[in-house]
Amino acid sequence: MQYPAMASPQQKNAPFSVPYCLQAYQPLFSASWKTSQKKVSVKVRLLATMASGVLGWGITGTSLTHVDIWGIDWLLSFTLISVIFTAFAVGGVANAINIIDGFNGLTAGTAIIMLAAFGFIARQVGDIPLAFTCLIIAGAVMGFFFSELAGWENLPG
Repeated sequence: MQYPAMASPQQKNAPFSVPYCLQAYQPLFSASWKTSQKKVSVKVRLLATMASGVLGWGITGTSLTHVDIWGIDWLLSFTLISVIFTAFAVGGVANAINIIDGFNGLTAGTAIIMLAAFGFIARQVGDIPLAFTCLIIAGAVMGFFFSELAGWENLPG
């Protein structure tokens, strides 16, 4: 199912399954792994996250095509600008979560609230698979949340 805000007229029949989508996380995972081994600059991690956004578009053909702001929507009708904006949005969301990572439970609590909101909206518009996906991920994050509250040293990303 294509969503109006994320539809890509260029690739309507692109593969959209979990194995294909997980391939898009390879740059981000590699940068995170290097960070755990040694110091990696913030710039490299941001670029790796944005590369994951571009790779996700390349695999699925999905990008942000409108944000309901006059003028911006016209710019997003161009594929290159849409893909750049999508990469910027993916990098921004990932780093927003990373900024609040240092506080016990705050990252997990924020993620649970966001996933609950996305799941609720998905349910309201009739996208049951997305609603269940949000519920499943929120359940996994709750496990992380309780381990954080117990004082275990965990890193979410």
